[in-house]
Amino acid sequence: MAIIENIIDVCRTVWNYALRERKDWSASRKSDVNSCSIIAEYIIPRDEPYPDYYRQAKQLTQARKPLTVN
Repeated sequence: MAIIENIIDVCRTVWNYALRERKDWSASRKSDVNSCSIIAEYIIPRDEPYPDYYRQAKQLTQARKPLTVN
């Protein structure tokens, strides 16, 4: 049972990270031209592409590769 709970926890963490990445990207493009937020501003480069499914799946695959030590 602990193994299943661990798997679910990892899945939830990955899902929430991907969702936060998409929300941050969207929020960084919603600022009005003549004003800025008092609380915080998202600073994501203008040329950064939208983190869609395919881009995030590729990043996940790269993250799962074992680290090699030279």
